[in-house]
Amino acid sequence: LLPVDEAGVPLRPAILYGIDTRATREIDELTERFGAEAILARGGTLLTAQAVGPKLAWLRRNEPEVWARTKRVHMANSLVIERLTGEYVLDHHSASQCDPLYDMGAAAWAADWAAEVAPGLALPRLAWSDEVVGRVHAGGSAATGIPAGTPVVAGTIDAWAEALSVGVRDPGDTMLMYGTTMFMVQVAADPSPRPALWLTAGVFRGGPTFAAGLSVSGGLTQWFRDVVGGEGAGVTNQRFPEREVEVHRTRGMPNRAGDGARGDRAQVAQRGPRDGGRRDLEELAHERPVQTQLVDR
Repeated sequence: LLPVDEAGVPLRPAILYGIDTRATREIDELTERFGAEAILARGGTLLTAQAVGPKLAWLRRNEPEVWARTKRVHMANSLVIERLTGEYVLDHHSASQCDPLYDMGAAAWAADWAAEVAPGLALPRLAWSDEVVGRVHAGGSAATGIPAGTPVVAGTIDAWAEALSVGVRDPGDTMLMYGTTMFMVQVAADPSPRPALWLTAGVFRGGPTFAAGLSVSGGLTQWFRDVVGGEGAGVTNQRFPEREVEVHRTRGMPNRAGDGARGDRAQVAQRGPRDGGRRDLEELAHERPVQTQLVDR
């Protein structure tokens, strides 16, 4: 989420996706206002830290001077489109992660809810990811070297582009992505909303997707190494004997944001780097099949 002024100049650093949990208050308020069942039925997904709508509400409340100057909001691909072509366009999939501002059934902005969450904000024109939405203008060509007149498509969010790149196209096709975060994307055979999953518009018309993710995976092991320092180097790459594998009573993953992380530093110190590293890997190993089972149901 990147707010810009009339000239397209960013007004603050971008607010990231689900790893940014600043809008928990707004999530609760909007869920109470519209109702969890109505949000799920209309938008396909319950409100979480992944949703853009609560972050817009957070921006209105906490940075009113920025909000007063905000004329448009961008994601990465829509900003590139605007810089290259002058068009203000967002793909349907990205829009469907702007809960509760998108109506899955209508494949359009939920104008009434958007007017409450982000009053006065102009929302971008919607297009499917493979649609040509404009052509590179002279300014875009000068800035990038791309020839003027080159067609530009809408594009989409990184994980869905990656899913498409490995052949996730047909109902039941699934991608499991490892990185700083962990993510799964599946083309939905039965696109009925499910509380434990995100139901979103797909890359192409008529191809809705289910998704599930963890806010940390590779980022968790990096965090652990940073906490324990040199003593922890290589711990998370060790192969532990089967007889040592167990699920510890001390949970790590809920403590990866805010003040909880400081408490977990003490736990790591008490249990030792080998034990802490093993715990983190066990939790990741446990959560991945749980998510897979949810997607496959």
